[in-house]
Formats: sequence, C-alpha cells, structure tokens
Amino acid sequence: MMNPIAAFRGMFADLLRLPTEELVLRLTLLTLLLHGSSETWLDVALQVLCGMMLVSRNHFASPGLWIAVSSFIWIINATDWLWIDNHKFLMSYWVLACTVAVLSKAPMQVLRWNGKVLVGLCFGFATLWKLLAGQYWNGDFMVYTLLVDGRMEFIANSLAGIPKADLAQSRLLEDTIGLLPNEQLQTSLPITERLRFVALGMSWWTLLIEAATAVLFLVKSPISNRWRDLVLLAFVASTYVFVPVLGFGYILTIMGLASCPPERTMIRTVYLAVLVILQLGRLPWERLLS
Repeated sequence: MMNPIAAFRGMFADLLRLPTEELVLRLTLLTLLLHGSSETWLDVALQVLCGMMLVSRNHFASPGLWIAVSSFIWIINATDWLWIDNHKFLMSYWVLACTVAVLSKAPMQVLRWNGKVLVGLCFGFATLWKLLAGQYWNGDFMVYTLLVDGRMEFIANSLAGIPKADLAQSRLLEDTIGLLPNEQLQTSLPITERLRFVALGMSWWTLLIEAATAVLFLVKSPISNRWRDLVLLAFVASTYVFVPVLGFGYILTIMGLASCPPERTMIRTVYLAVLVILQLGRLPWERLLS
C-alpha cells in the first residue's frame, strides 16, 4: 500500500505535468463549482455545468461551454451587482478571460497576460482606494472591522485581546444601529491601545504588500519577474487563512499560477500548495486554540 504522503506528492506531480492551460481552466472550474454564485437558482445550473466540464476528459476547454459559463456569471452578477462581494467582479473578469482564451489560437498567452494584468490592476485599485479613503492611514477601518466582522474574531480576540463577549456585543450594536434610521444615535465600542496597535500594523502591512504586488505585476523588470509570485503568495497565505474569503483567495492564486512561467516548477508547486493551505481558513481557530 502506498504511503499517503507519497500519494499526495504524486498527485501534485500529476497536476504539474498537465499543460498549464488545462490546469488553470480546471482549477477555475473547481472554484466556480464551490464559490461561483450567490444565487440558488444559478448555483444549480452553474454547478452541474462546471462539475461536468471539470471531470470531462475533452470538454473542459469547450468554447461553447465556457461561453455558457461566462454568460451565467455575468448575467447574475449584472443583475445583483449592488450586493455581491468584491471578488465576484474579479471572478467575472477572469471567467471572461478564460472564455477568450479557449476561443483563441494561443490560449496560454491569453491566460498568462490576463492573469498578470488582472492581479496588478486588482491590487493597484485596492491600494488607491485605501489611500484615498484615508481610514487605513491611522488604522480606523481595521479597528472597526476587527470589532464588528465575525470573520475577524480570532484575530481580534487572540492578538488584540478583545474578549469574545465584547466582540459579540459590538456586532449586536452594529446590527441594532443599522435598523434604527437615526443619524444622531451614537454608541461606543471597546477600543483599546492594544487594539489600535494591532489594527495599525495590519493596515500598513496591507497597504505595503498590496502596493508592492500591484507594482511587481504591472511593471516589467528583472526584480518583478523574480519577486512577484512570492509577494502574491505571501499576501494570499497571510490573509485568507485567517480571513476566510476563500473565493477571493482561490481566484487570485489561480491568476498568479496562470501568469507564472512554466519553467518555474517550484513556484508553481507553491501555488498549488497555497490552494490547499487556504482550506485552513475553514477551521474554527478560536475554538481550537482556546
């Protein structure tokens, strides 16, 4: 019987032996299968279609089927664009890029160029928004997020030292204020110096690594060719393991993999490993470490 670790390594080797465009398209289909839609009626059609394409030997790159997938994604996101998460927009653009790729005579060139540019633009606009908004300079946005976003409870409790009861109360206060249309209504949140310190560090780390990623992916140079993949991987691993917006983490990792030169076998292996590591974001860290 084969050792499980050896079998796992063998699966990685098998994936890396696939043509890059096939690997990228199949991983994109897997992401759409898991996180493609927020609408129940679309989930059924999209999951059936993506699931069949994913397991198909010959139709994973069918132009007609990719046009159907892209149409599903764009129609529902266009009708629900005020409410969908940010990564749904990025996913829509990437699915369109995949569709163009399978329609072209050089699919890998299309995937590589779009992956590189979309990652760069995504991080560039994200950095610009944070700089213009101003709330990242002093950490205010992150203070508020740590206190009221349930996905950040582990960090707020373990690093910032905010008791879970206070965090639950903060989320309840936010929900209550949202239901009361009174602009004069005010409340106080349990803000401590330790919380401000942690929030400021997280804010500046986010600004620096997002700006660096944007520059490295958009500016062609020997330095960017050497470091862009590592910086993107560092961002994804340090963010989405603890803030489990897994759809965002998956699509960024897949676009990075698409833009990575095929000869960089080790980096491509790390991209696949990060897709596995992101699953740690599903774990209830606050219960495991309490």
